[in-house]
Amino acid sequence: MTLSDGEIHLHVPYPSPLLGRVRALPGGRWDPGLRVWRVPDSAATRQAVRNLLGAEAAGRAREAPEALAPIPEAPGRAHTAHPA
Repeated sequence: MTLSDGEIHLHVPYPSPLLGRVRALPGGRWDPGLRVWRVPDSAATRQAVRNLLGAEAAGRAREAPEALAPIPEAPGRAHTAHPA
């Protein structure tokens, strides 16, 4: 998972039980050039990604605790919640 140009890039192996849930993230799209799922970077999307990956990463938390850490903010960016 990386943060780039106002988007969260999700590296999801194929096949994966998470694929259907990643496809359902609002505003998400597949980038065949980078081979990542791209979703808009927002507070709501960050929480959805944490929820999504939390279940998958929980079993590996001892090996890679950063998998459950919050995504770092890009320098100079402030996130605000937008009303639905």
